[in-house]
Amino acid sequence: MHLLRAYILAVGYDYVMLLEKNSHLDATTTLLGNAERGKVMLSSLKTRQEGTYRFFGNSNNSDLIVLLLYNPGATVTLLASPLACEQEIPQITALLNEAIQHPHGCRVTLAQTVIQTSDCLLTQAFVQTGFSKLAVLHFLEQTKHAKQIKIPSGLSFTPLTREDDELLGTILEETYVNSLDCPNIHGLRAVQDIIDGHRGADPTSMQLWSIAELENKKIGVILLNSFPKMKQSELAYVGLSPIARGNNLGNACMQHIANQISELPFSRVTLAVDSENIPAKKLYKKWNFKKIKQRLTLIKKLS
Repeated sequence: MHLLRAYILAVGYDYVMLLEKNSHLDATTTLLGNAERGKVMLSSLKTRQEGTYRFFGNSNNSDLIVLLLYNPGATVTLLASPLACEQEIPQITALLNEAIQHPHGCRVTLAQTVIQTSDCLLTQAFVQTGFSKLAVLHFLEQTKHAKQIKIPSGLSFTPLTREDDELLGTILEETYVNSLDCPNIHGLRAVQDIIDGHRGADPTSMQLWSIAELENKKIGVILLNSFPKMKQSELAYVGLSPIARGNNLGNACMQHIANQISELPFSRVTLAVDSENIPAKKLYKKWNFKKIKQRLTLIKKLS
C-alpha cells in the first residue's frame, strides 16, 4: 500500500493523521481486509452527507485505520482495523482518542462500536479508550414466511408521524422500564435523540412505525424501517410497557409486523437483539427468525 497522504494532527513516534479523500479506498480496504468489499463500503459512504465520516491513520503503520461515522441522534460510530499484535494497541488507542476529540459541527453524546466477539486485542484497545461493554448482539433474519394468528379483540395499531414524537417518547420510556434489551444504555441519551437515531437520515423510514393500543390505552411501540434499495426491512424496536407484558401481546405485535411486511415488494426482515434477552429471543424464534451472526457492542458516554 502506498504512503497515505494526510494532515498530521499529532506529534510523537506515531503520528495520527486525518486522511484525505484520495486515501479513502486504501482505508476501507484495510478496514475490511478486501479490496472489493472496500469499494462497496466507500461507495456507500459517499451517499452520506458531506462531513459525516472521517478516516484516521498512523503515518508509521498504514495497517491501522479508524473510521468515524456521525449518526442521527447525537451518536458516533467508530470502526477500527484488526490488530496484528498487542504492541499495536497503544497506536490504535491514539487513533480512537483523536477521532473522538476531533472537531465536528454537531452535538455528540455517545460513541459506539460493533466488533467481532473474538477480537480480544481490539476490545482491549476500546476499553483503554474508555469504552465499556453494552451487550453481545445477535443479528437475526427471518428465513421463511411468518405464521398467522388472530390479533386479540381490543388491540389496535395506530401509525406514527413526525408530529407524534412527544407521544412516542413517552411510550418509549415506559417500554424501557425493567427492559432486558441492552439495559445499560437506558438513561444515557435523551429520548428525542433515540427517536432521531431510529429514524436515521431517511425521513420516510418511519412510514411503518406504529403505537400499540389495548382498549384505548397506549401500551407499546413498533419501529419497523423499510429499505427498498436493499430490498429488506429492519425491525429497529418493538417494546411493551410493563402492564402489557406476559399477556401474549408480543405475538400480536409480531403478527402486525408480518401484516406490514406482506404489503411490501420484499419479505426479508432483520433485527438485532441482546443475547441475554431470553424472552425476546424465544419470541423471534417462534416467528422464524434465525441468528446469522453475533457482535460485541461497546459504548462510551461523551457528554
